Amino acid sequence: MLVILAFDEDLEDIDIIDVPNITIDNLEKIQTDFFKWIFDKKNDHDYWVIKSGEKTSCAYDSLAFIKWMNEKYPVLGHVKLIEQCAKKPDKPMPILYF
Repeated sequence: MLVILAFDEDLEDIDIIDVPNITIDNLEKIQTDFFKWIFDKKNDHDYWVIKSGEKTSCAYDSLAFIKWMNEKYPVLGHVKLIEQCAKKPDKPMPILYF
């Protein structure tokens, strides 16, 4: 099923991903788990912004979310990027705001 990853409220900056249908009912929980993981300073990943040797914030995009989902939930099926910097679709789709 196609899902919009929105990086603004106006849906001007969106990516579209394809997720296995089984994840649709749990997308918000999966997103919450991703945020917990990515912002947990105990986790070493490539998305940290380091200033003066300290983890200060994260710089990530839809590819980080896709990679994390595929590694964390491999039994659910493969998540893939359909389109980056997409135009707002004509048909309704589930939306996750980042």
